Amino acid sequence: MNMNMNTQNTQTRSSRSTLFAPNPLVRKLSKLTETSETHVTYKGISNKCIFYVCTIVLGVLLAFILQNTGTALNIENIAINENLTLNTSTITLAGMAGLMISLLIFLITPFLAFLINKTIPVTGSLYCMSTGYIYSYLAIIFVQYQNAVVLALFITAAVCISMFLLYRSGIIRVGKRFQTVLFTLLISMALISLVVLICSFIPVPAVQAISHIFTGSGPISILFSVLGVVAGTMFLISDFALVDESVENQLPKKYEWYCAFSLAFSVIWLYLKILDLLLKVLSKSNSSH
Repeated sequence: MNMNMNTQNTQTRSSRSTLFAPNPLVRKLSKLTETSETHVTYKGISNKCIFYVCTIVLGVLLAFILQNTGTALNIENIAINENLTLNTSTITLAGMAGLMISLLIFLITPFLAFLINKTIPVTGSLYCMSTGYIYSYLAIIFVQYQNAVVLALFITAAVCISMFLLYRSGIIRVGKRFQTVLFTLLISMALISLVVLICSFIPVPAVQAISHIFTGSGPISILFSVLGVVAGTMFLISDFALVDESVENQLPKKYEWYCAFSLAFSVIWLYLKILDLLLKVLSKSNSSH
């Protein structure tokens, strides 16, 4: 009996170690060897995903409440750049303070969730709520965000449902070729993003122009955003595979929060990439008229 269990655990570790997971939150699951009678279930993960959706909705409601609360700042419509124009003359101090706090939470909580597993129910909720606040508030105060935020939401939902159905049907498989393409795409985008970031801090017109190629609304920038959406979609499929393994390998039930947040993290990342692409396409369309 013990020999069988050891063999099973060895096979389990081996199968998980062969699967590349670009999402660090999910990748950490592949290293676990714990099992439990009260283990991870699809229903448990689904319920916690629904909880995270509720926290996003709470962030959206909070943005609308704070936007209409407290002292208002009289700000006329201002064109910040080719992509962003303020659309309100009543931005409130409470709303802007909420935006600053949400941005801080949005940047910090994923690292805390990854480093301190036990905090995920809290850090995951704060991350999702801050996401809901940030992008609904931007939709309130910026012209270009209003339609794009909603449209990106529907496109993200459609992509997620489509990829889930394709994965469950077996049409899409996470094999070595899939892993190689995803890894290559991830490294390439990371290197390009690093170069663009460095160029943005160098006050030389020619160097700044390189940065603008990838951050503006030109063809190369749009293509780069398309690759971001493709990568985000592949990340999501890879996450589906590892969540499957977590259930099949009967990890302890506490890791349902981990799985749910990993999925939420990937979906939000995909949403941001789709929103970025939409904004660039809309900006290019407006500039051509």
